[in-house]
Amino acid sequence: MDSDCPEEIPYDGIDQDCDGSDLTDVDGDGFDAVEVGGDDCRDGNPAIHPDAQESCATGADEDCDAVVDEGCEIIDPADPGGWSWSCSTGPVSGGLWLALGVLWLATRARA
Repeated sequence: MDSDCPEEIPYDGIDQDCDGSDLTDVDGDGFDAVEVGGDDCRDGNPAIHPDAQESCATGADEDCDAVVDEGCEIIDPADPGGWSWSCSTGPVSGGLWLALGVLWLATRARA
């Protein structure tokens, strides 16, 4: 960097630090920030970008697809020892419980 050039200001379209381009990837993860038309939704965090693996422990959208913790198991905080389900399958519907109850009653009636 030229000593006559000031520090770079990201996303402003101006090359302040005389390196030939504006800074569009502040965290250096290889993805340009959404502020400049890129697809890195959190350019200040190199662990968050479109190719990142979604982590269930953070509550963040690591892969920038606007869905937080997709594919992670959800546990009902009101009943942490009770039923749980994945985001993709959802809870068992009431109709299935009704059918199972009717089947159980029918087998009990025969006995």
